[in-house]
Amino acid sequence: MAQTKSPSISRALGSRMSARIQEMGDDQLHSYLAEAVYLERKRLSTSKDDTTEDERTMVEAAARAAHEGRKEMSEALKAMNKAYAHEIHNHFSSRTYGMATKLLPGALTRLLTAPGPRDGAVADFDPGSRIAVHGPMDQIRSLAENHTLVLAPTHVSNLDSPVIGYALYQERLPPFIYGAGLNLFNNTAMSFFMSRLGAYTVDRRKRHRAYKDTLKDYSTERIARGSHSLFFPGGT
Repeated sequence: MAQTKSPSISRALGSRMSARIQEMGDDQLHSYLAEAVYLERKRLSTSKDDTTEDERTMVEAAARAAHEGRKEMSEALKAMNKAYAHEIHNHFSSRTYGMATKLLPGALTRLLTAPGPRDGAVADFDPGSRIAVHGPMDQIRSLAENHTLVLAPTHVSNLDSPVIGYALYQERLPPFIYGAGLNLFNNTAMSFFMSRLGAYTVDRRKRHRAYKDTLKDYSTERIARGSHSLFFPGGT
């Protein structure tokens, strides 16, 4: 996956947040932080089993900062931005990707074959022969060498990600990064693979602008650094 020498992702997202804060007036800044505090408190009150004490401490510190000056409000937002950046970002591993491409055909065979009597159909099912890719693939492969690609497929099932990932590999295209629901990382094995195969986390429960801006900044920053990106416009 193409990368350029540049500041760390966390630092880059912090710079983007700092620039956003500087453009806000005091009332705008207070509203921006107050919305984050209100919606985070609401989320935490209904998600007690899967939240941490650090999250609660951060939100309450932001709540206190909302009643103080501009400096305190800015620092609270930067602290939230840093925490969100750490949560969102994952590190692609070429080694894990190579291993996954060897395991994926067998995994897809099990996923795409309905359970039933063992009649040999499972053993003979080859996902590679069933996935048809049409279009100017030679041109797209050529573009991938010197340009950053954005893929925006339709989204009809939970199998879309592995099937599309396998199709990209089958067509000799490079790996793509993509957003995946934070809940999918609760499984240890799945989290291990997804976090190393280009998936970055998206917490749908965080609905305030400060989180959404950090998420958008992350996607923008990765594209700017040459990471091919996949988005499901029909996803949540």
